[in-house]
Amino acid sequence: MRPTRLYASTLYFLYYAAMGTLYPFLNLYYQRVGLSGSQIGLLAAVPAIVNFFAASVWSALADRLGFHRGLLTLMLLGATVAGFAFSLTARFLPLLAIAILFAVFIGPLMPLMDSAALEIAKREGTEFGHLRMWGTVGWILSSWAFGYLVDYHLRYLFFGFAGLMALTTAVSLFQPRRDWAWERPVWEGFRQLLGRPGVVPFLLSAFLLWASSNGGTQFLSLYLSDIGASGSLIGAAWAVAAISEVPMLFFSGWWLQKLGYRGFLFLGYLIYAARWFGFSVNQVPGLALPLQLLQGFSFTAFLVGGVTLMGSVAPRGLEATAQALFSGFAMGMGGFAGSLLAGYLYETQGIARFYLMEGGIALVAALILILFCRQCPDVATANPGERESDL
Repeated sequence: MRPTRLYASTLYFLYYAAMGTLYPFLNLYYQRVGLSGSQIGLLAAVPAIVNFFAASVWSALADRLGFHRGLLTLMLLGATVAGFAFSLTARFLPLLAIAILFAVFIGPLMPLMDSAALEIAKREGTEFGHLRMWGTVGWILSSWAFGYLVDYHLRYLFFGFAGLMALTTAVSLFQPRRDWAWERPVWEGFRQLLGRPGVVPFLLSAFLLWASSNGGTQFLSLYLSDIGASGSLIGAAWAVAAISEVPMLFFSGWWLQKLGYRGFLFLGYLIYAARWFGFSVNQVPGLALPLQLLQGFSFTAFLVGGVTLMGSVAPRGLEATAQALFSGFAMGMGGFAGSLLAGYLYETQGIARFYLMEGGIALVAALILILFCRQCPDVATANPGERESDL
């Protein structure tokens, strides 16, 4: 494996291994220290909107100043400290302040890593999914292994997170230099991106889809706990979902060529809806595992389809900004709306109606995509080399 491909694969592996020790169990930690469902929803929602602005601002500055490598290392270091700080308090307001600070550092990480991986993949003739797959492998190993600690002491998770993030920060020092920098005003770059055909309706559909996905995922551990699952089964449920992503990420290039961006995304949206509808009628802990297998196609379609679509329409030098719009608007703003709604629904409607409504939101997102995103570029016509003529 070439050094740049090894770098991207290792960075993804360590970063998502760190995330796998924290995200599957953070809401469970909030519940066990005595927070209510509404407080848990707010802790997820407020950082999500901070994530949108942090991702957009930091990524745009990185594209404008060519500061991708230094910014990545700085943000990873800050996220390491802020993530560990969750373990130092059980009070709502301090936890909210820590969550906001954590979002400031986490915000630009996905745009920076994904845009760099796309550039490496194009330069070396490989596929983005082959590089991103190693992040899923890291998530699988850590979420499954650390799930066994949930039944003992949740604070052990934060030590694992900090250690893995420290390793990720060290690896980031070897990031290869980026090929392009944006030399025009940042606002002009955003205007060009949003003016590309199909981009705005796609972002709207992605916003709704991630609101559904984030809401359903945020309360997955609580749902499993409510129906009697053990800590190890909760960890296994997260791991099974991640395992299902590996073959899909590996073959994602084939699916893109067969279905195109819009077809791949549309099918993924429908499978997301089917998964949440399945949870709405299931009360048997063990049956949650086969439903989690649907994560493989649905999440891969959303991630790879969205990342590569935005990469195909990004002007040269604005690759990180394009990914920030996708991750920030969809996963940030969509996550904000989804978390607020999920906290309310979980507390007032019960688990069955909660997942029924999450599935409905995913269906609405699919309809917007298929009806209003007809101008989204096709894989067969998306040629990154042609983008220079647009500037």
